[in-house]
This record gives sequence, C-alpha cells and structure tokens, in this order.
Amino acid sequence: MSIIILHLSDIHAGIGELVDVDVKDYLPLSERERNLERLGDYIAALPKKPDYVVVSGDMTLRGDPAGLLSVREWLITGIEGGLLPSEDRIIVTPGNHDPTWGIPDGNDRDQKRYANFFEMFGSTFPHAYIPGWDPKLDETHPSLRSTKKQIGGLETKVRFGKIEVTSNHPFLLDLRNDVLIFAFNSSLACGVYTNPKYFEPLNTFLMELERTNSTKRVTDLILVLRDSTLVDAGLVGKDQLNYFRRLMGRMRKELSDRWDKLTKIAILHHHISHLWNQQLELKQFEALVDAAQLKRYLIENNFNFVLHGHKHTNNVSLDGSLIPVSDKKNRNPLCVVSGGTIGGMPRLSDSQTFKLIELVGDTGPRFEAVITEIPLRDTGSPSDIIAQESRIYRVPFAAKLPECDSDPELKEPTKRRPKRNRI
Repeated sequence: MSIIILHLSDIHAGIGELVDVDVKDYLPLSERERNLERLGDYIAALPKKPDYVVVSGDMTLRGDPAGLLSVREWLITGIEGGLLPSEDRIIVTPGNHDPTWGIPDGNDRDQKRYANFFEMFGSTFPHAYIPGWDPKLDETHPSLRSTKKQIGGLETKVRFGKIEVTSNHPFLLDLRNDVLIFAFNSSLACGVYTNPKYFEPLNTFLMELERTNSTKRVTDLILVLRDSTLVDAGLVGKDQLNYFRRLMGRMRKELSDRWDKLTKIAILHHHISHLWNQQLELKQFEALVDAAQLKRYLIENNFNFVLHGHKHTNNVSLDGSLIPVSDKKNRNPLCVVSGGTIGGMPRLSDSQTFKLIELVGDTGPRFEAVITEIPLRDTGSPSDIIAQESRIYRVPFAAKLPECDSDPELKEPTKRRPKRNRI
C-alpha cells in the first residue's frame, strides 16, 4: 500500500483574458473554462482516490474573485462526489496571481490584498500563513501528543452565524501514516509597491494628470507608470522562516524516533532554484528571493520533497547546491517537483499536466516515491491517456539516484503497447 498525494498547480481559472509579462498566461477564455471540467474527468479516472491534495498557487489571474470561486467549487464538488479526500486533507497556498495587486501601503494592506483569497479558502481548507487574516504564528501549538488522526491544519468556530478561524497551523502531520506536509506563502511581495516614498509622489502627480487630461493616450501612460512601480517577487519572509525553524526543532525533540520515520514535503508557489530546461525570461525577479535560507532549513530538517508551481514547466530534479562540504554532515538533496500548469500556457513543447506523488508504504521510514506526471489532452479517454502517456519518475530516498522511465509495470494493463518516454 501507498499514500497518494495529488499535486495541482497554476489552474488560472477565471473570466477574461490576460497577456502576462512573459506571455505564459495567455489562453483564450473558452479554453480556460474547460480546464477544470476536463481535470475532473481525469481525477475520476484515477485508479485510487488521493489521500491528500496540495494546490501550489495561482488559482486565478490577478486576484479575480470569479476564478478563486471556480476552484473552490471544483474542490468541494470533488469532495462531495467522492473523488477527493475531505477538506481537512486539502492544503492550499497562494501564488503571485492570487492576491489583489496594487493595494497602497498601510496597516490594512495585507488584509485587503488577501481578502478574496481568504474568503474562498481561508475558513474551509488548511492553508499557508495569510498575514492580516490568520492568527499569529505560534510554534508552541498545537500539541503533538494529540490522539487525533491528523495534527495541524484548520480550526474554526461559528460566531453570530459566521465561520471564524480560531487557528490555522500551516501543516498537516499524519502520525499514523508518517507524513508531514508544510505550506509556505511565497506571495508576500507580489503586486506590491516598492517603497511608499517613491510611489506616493508619483501617484499624486498621476492623479492630478488624470484629473486634468483623460485622453486614452494619457490614461494608457498612467497605467504603464503605475504598473512599473509594482514588484512581483517571490518571498517567504523572516516570520514564516523563523516559525518553521522553531517548529521543526520542537517536532524533532518531541517526536523523537518518530521524526526520522516521517516523509516530509514542503509546498509553495515559487521555485527555489533554476529548472533544468528553463525557458529564458527577462524579469525583474527570478525564483524565490530568500530561497537560500529556505533550502538550508529544509535540508537541515531532512525534508524529502519541495512541490512548487509558477514556471509552467514540468520538471523533477534534485537540488543539493547549497550543502557545504565543510558541514561534514550526511545531508540529502531535496527532490524538487515543478507542477507545470493546469490552466495556463505551458512552456516550450510542454503539456498542461497534474502530478501524483506516491509515497511507497503505508508508514515510514520510506525508501522510495513514484511521481506520475499526467498530461491533460483535449481529446481521448482519460483512462487511456493516464495509462499510456504518463511520465513516471522513481525517486529513491536513500541513494537519491532517480530513474525517470515510463515503466509499464507501474501502469494499468492496456491492449495497446504502452508508449515509453525516457529522459
């Protein structure tokens, strides 16, 4: 038996069309509207219902409430239809497209930026830390001696007819199956203004210009100038990093021998390092600003996987670039899984995909995982496509020498000879 984790990323649901700075989000509305329906057909064709679901950001485009609502409804429909696990086993994190962009600096900026995202997901699904909405991060809670089937995640109460979040621990700890999934919010510096002292004088000037001259040419210039002061940078930030470091220290101490049995998985939206087949982009920011610190903490705490999105590129790789030789400790590299995209434009000759991470064995310690990358085709039987066109990565946890092979022994038998994709 195994534990199956469904990894979804970059769904980009919502109304309208958008040409992003790097063109990866340009798809006609009619095609994007079909994506979730088509994804549901594929999930229904899976041989086993996932035990967990992780969504690594970019549910929509530029914070569109309709797109966020579409993803929420799709998840709830999947739960009610028995295709997905219960909501306490679905953990989500925002991407750079999920907050509202261009909110002026102020004490309530984060609350305004994440209002739509939190309304759709915050009181229903476990999630990465959302500043302005979630209670303050506290590594001394929850109790790790709980008899619950799962520790962490979301706790709510109904107050005056409204659901309120009493606590959100951005992780799921399953001590029966020896799995830890931790979610980081890497969208903290996405769609924010660089510095108020630069923005405010410019904005005052633009408002006066807009008041006195409302021609299309001037209006277009004002939009360009305002957008030029926005930053789109992946950032986890010191609050989450310090909380993670202290919480992992507490877990290591209190769980004792059970800590080493855990298969540890981190999720976030932005990539933590360059990808092997990455397409060239000319952008102000690339990867995660504080990737080095995050990778260090993950490696020091023996994490096995990092699941991310953002790049619309399918990739499974090993990243041990930060491990110092002088450390003289036996540290394993991270297995980094780039989730590709479900509803955005894939890169190069890539495909729209989703992934299954199979943790081999009911309990730990585990020695192998199997990652299945499933392409979403416009036509054809989902069952046949899953069986014949999936790309399969076998990742041993000990030697860390992965084999990528479309192994027919791991696939459902079909009448036709399986297509083999080798890297």
